[in-house]
Amino acid sequence: MAFDITPTDRRFSMDLTFKPITKHDLEYIRVLRNRNRQHFLNNKVIGPALHAKWYKKYRNNPLDVMFVVKDYHTNERLGVCAIYDLDMVAQTCKIGRFIVEHDMRGWGIGGAMVRFCTNFALRVFKVKKAILLEVKGKNEKAINLYKDNHFEIVSYHRGIAYMERKVEADV
Repeated sequence: MAFDITPTDRRFSMDLTFKPITKHDLEYIRVLRNRNRQHFLNNKVIGPALHAKWYKKYRNNPLDVMFVVKDYHTNERLGVCAIYDLDMVAQTCKIGRFIVEHDMRGWGIGGAMVRFCTNFALRVFKVKKAILLEVKGKNEKAINLYKDNHFEIVSYHRGIAYMERKVEADV
């Protein structure tokens, strides 16, 4: 799938570009993810070989789209986000893999990522029931960000908060 999307989110003063990841982004994503692994459900360090194996599987799955988020004007990478686990029967998908560069936090980029992934799920994947996400239950900043974007906690299990945004009203 080829997407080149440049939405402008006027909630802050930065124009963002969301570009699907390519092979050239792998090392950036791996290093960024490893630096922020404490926020991931699987928080083990990922080496280049394992990451390349993941990318090969990812490339063959049209229902998994991951984006590198860049500053539109400077082309500087600011983070990554994804939409995955699309279920055409249940009309749901998950969003996540949100990582914002540490020095760019607090600029509204995380919120822009959540809104972008939500809109992409609705408009491109045509999700009609719910958008789901999983987050560590102790990650209060992330949980509050998701709540601000109309997600509700539907359950907790083994330290994971499962959140959902019903979309029937959004469509």
